[in-house]
This record gives sequence, C-alpha cells and structure tokens, in this order.
Amino acid sequence: MIKKYLIVLVFILSLTFNCLAQVRCGFIGGVNISKISSDELIIPNLTGATLGSFGGVFDIGVKNGLSLYLAPMYIEKGAGFEVNNPEPFSADLNISFFEIPVFVKYSFGDFLRPYVFTGPTLAVNIASNIETRIGGFSMEIDARDMTNSLELGITLGSGFSYVTDAVTLFVEGRYNIGLTDVSKSGSNSVSIFGGEIEDVSIQLPDLQTSGFQLLIGFALPFNGGE
Repeated sequence: MIKKYLIVLVFILSLTFNCLAQVRCGFIGGVNISKISSDELIIPNLTGATLGSFGGVFDIGVKNGLSLYLAPMYIEKGAGFEVNNPEPFSADLNISFFEIPVFVKYSFGDFLRPYVFTGPTLAVNIASNIETRIGGFSMEIDARDMTNSLELGITLGSGFSYVTDAVTLFVEGRYNIGLTDVSKSGSNSVSIFGGEIEDVSIQLPDLQTSGFQLLIGFALPFNGGE
C-alpha cells in the first residue's frame, strides 16, 4: 500500500515540476484606447480616451503550443463628450479597474512565435470619477456609488513573441468588450473646489465599456523555461 502511495506521489511531483518548467512570469504595460457607449445616451461628439494599463503575466505551458495565460493588471477606462451650445460644456468619466483576465493561448513557431488568445475578464472597480467643465468652472464627482463594483467582459487578442532561454520579449494587441453595465444610480459626494456637497442623486444611463489595448512586455522562465 505504501509503495502505491509513493508511486502516485512521485507521479504527481513529476507532473508538478514539468509544469513549473513551462511557466514564464513577467511584466506587461501599454495603452488602452477606451470607449464607453450606451444605447440610451444620445450626445454629439462622444469621444474615447487613451489611458494607461500595466500588470503582470503568467504563461503556464500545457501542451503543443497551448498555454494558460494569466495577466492581472491595473487598467483605466473612460470617455467624454463636449457641447458648445449655448456655453461650452464638457464631461469625462474615468474608471480605474484591477482586471483579472484568464486566457487560453495558442503559440506556434520556434524562437519567433505568433500567438492568439481569448477568454473572460473580471474587473474590480477601484476608483471612478466624473469631471465636468462649463465656462471657467469645473466640478469633480466621486462616481464610485454610481458605478458597479464588478465588470465582466471578454477579450480577443494576438501578438508576437521572441523567445530565448533567458527571456521572452513580446508585443500584443487586445480587444476587450464589457458584457455588463458599469453604471448604477446612487447618492454621491460632489467635490467642488476642494469642498463637498453630500447626498447628490445622479442617474447615469446604462454604460458598457470597450477598448483596444496595445501592450509590450517581457517574461522570464521559472525553473529553467521550456
């Protein structure tokens, strides 16, 4: 009986070390060309925003070019609009997320490897605000109570990596679309020139995010690489 357990233990350990030998960990960063849209929102000159994103990458090899690709990251999403009748007025909504994507990735080639990936993303809202400007006056609204704490989305992407025994360098593009609304109604604290007005009720329309991300990064092999 003990011998059987030892055989099973050795088998599990061998699989574990084999898996660890195919793990690459690193850093990724770049820009997110973000858009927020709504079927309920009819405003001219609705524009997106180019914002930042950065985080880590964990590429866990499975078999024959297939891997589990994890990339937890900080990412900013936002949009704004501007009207000029009768007075110039503009507003920007910016939301900061900690995003947890879980991708299935397929790579092919040798040292220069194109790859594609897809999978779901779960984003945790860590900060959000609305900044409005009219004439020479501005107003900043803490929008955390008006935005949902979680967003579920899906991502498609592709990239190229240059792989050596010591390091992997890569560049990739991703398109992400939010499947859930980021907005909700609520009472909020409004900050004006450093002061606060409590319990202001503001109703946002249903809002969905989308964005194209251009990212570069590097990854180091764990326990010797592939």
